[in-house]
Amino acid sequence: MTDTTLLGLLTHDDKAAALAAAIDALRSGAEHPDVYRADPASFAQVPGSPMAYWVVRSKLEWSTPGQR
Repeated sequence: MTDTTLLGLLTHDDKAAALAAAIDALRSGAEHPDVYRADPASFAQVPGSPMAYWVVRSKLEWSTPGQR
């Protein structure tokens, strides 16, 4: 499956400028600290997974399903 591109803009006061900078980086193929890629299937481990994009990666590394 193709990775999904996620943008972390919550901490920016000027979200429009942060979004524009992230898009410019994506278009040019450059790395950007606010651009993340993830396999959407990895979110299936999280209860209520439609909103799982708010989960930190370390929280997805539970040793057994349902354990926190």
